[in-house]
Amino acid sequence: YVWITMRLLQTYETHSGILLPWSQGEATAWHDYHHSHNRGCFGAIWLDQLCGTCDHYLEWKQKQRQKEKQEQK
Repeated sequence: YVWITMRLLQTYETHSGILLPWSQGEATAWHDYHHSHNRGCFGAIWLDQLCGTCDHYLEWKQKQRQKEKQEQK
């Protein structure tokens, strides 16, 4: 029951699009990326990391950070 409760809370959080104080950090952004690019986010972040389905997100996130740094200059 604990596992199901934790998974349901994570599902509600990621689908809400709101970053809550107890969030796992990237969960909401990761899920938004999944819906906008239709890649990755197959249940849990750790599962994507284990299966390598998060590589596209991590590459995209790195490009976004580089773009932000260039805009700040």
